[in-house]
Amino acid sequence: MSQQKVDYHKEQKRNRAKIMKKEKAVKRLEITIAVVVLAALVGWFGYMVAQNRKTAAPTNVNTTVLSLGAVDSYMSELQSMLSGEEEAETGEAEETAEAEDTEESAETAETEETAESTDTAETE
Repeated sequence: MSQQKVDYHKEQKRNRAKIMKKEKAVKRLEITIAVVVLAALVGWFGYMVAQNRKTAAPTNVNTTVLSLGAVDSYMSELQSMLSGEEEAETGEAEETAEAEDTEESAETAETEETAESTDTAETE
């Protein structure tokens, strides 16, 4: 048996380069296969997550319905209040305009009277 061991070691020593080359190739092949399998698993996992999101998205979406009835009534109240104030302001403006017209007509009448009295004084 010891002679067999010696022969085996001599054979190993002679073919050391070939043996190392084969071992490196096998190791590269194993790593390549492991990377391909891992990439396939990650891709499959990502695809499944995306599919679950697509199917789960419509059911998990919380839709909020906002009723604008209160806002509409508030806005219509404001509009009616504003139009009431505008009517009041318009009424005040008309009263002010009438007062100014009255003052102007009084001034015009005074001016006309003064002019008439001046005319009559000149003609006499």
